[in-house]
Amino acid sequence: MLYVSVGIGLLFLALAFTINAENAKTWLSGYNTMSEDEQRAFPIHDYLKVFKRFHLLLGFVYILLAVAFNLLSPKYLGYHLALTPIAGYIFFIIRTRNFSQHTSNGTTMHYVGLGVLIVTFLGIVALIKWSETPTVLDWTEEGLHISGAYGLEVPLESVDSIYVMDALPNMDIRLHGIASGTTAKGKFKGDDGTTYHLLVDKPVGEVLCIERNNKPTLILALNGVNEMALYKEFQTRLD
Repeated sequence: MLYVSVGIGLLFLALAFTINAENAKTWLSGYNTMSEDEQRAFPIHDYLKVFKRFHLLLGFVYILLAVAFNLLSPKYLGYHLALTPIAGYIFFIIRTRNFSQHTSNGTTMHYVGLGVLIVTFLGIVALIKWSETPTVLDWTEEGLHISGAYGLEVPLESVDSIYVMDALPNMDIRLHGIASGTTAKGKFKGDDGTTYHLLVDKPVGEVLCIERNNKPTLILALNGVNEMALYKEFQTRLD
């Protein structure tokens, strides 16, 4: 995850030197959709000075924070990866609000863009908070009840097979869920095309795999849960 964060920081730095007055008509979002009259009236050179300073600052700060958070905790690095760019662009939109007055609908689009970023930021914060809800396992007469983020019911009659693996299968795509330095919960697709429902705390040791009728294979690897003991409990109840 550190390498991804550093790569994103380098991308911000590259933007500072890539966008210029010559290619802005093609590559600069917002400016490339203006009419020719609006582009002539827009102070593009002044805007690009602010654009360059912002992306230089964002790139350097992003990389430095990534290194610092990686030393503190993978959890903080995950937060940084998701939230810092959005927070940065919220600041940038507020900082460049005066430029929106140079186009006919600039002020409206300025506030729409700002609103979208703020809602997105708050939505990600809420998702992170929800994903940290403790996962609790409870046995019922029908099977295993799992509460918490991406919890579900596992009726005994739905279990096709159950086994313990020494490591988590390789995951290729996150279909729906959250993945950070400390947790992975939700629907994922493995590199073999198999769909999984993960409830995993990191670092991962043994994992319990539960194959179910016409449903994604459930993989459990939770802090405070003995996967082998849970496997034996399943076997007892299935017999």
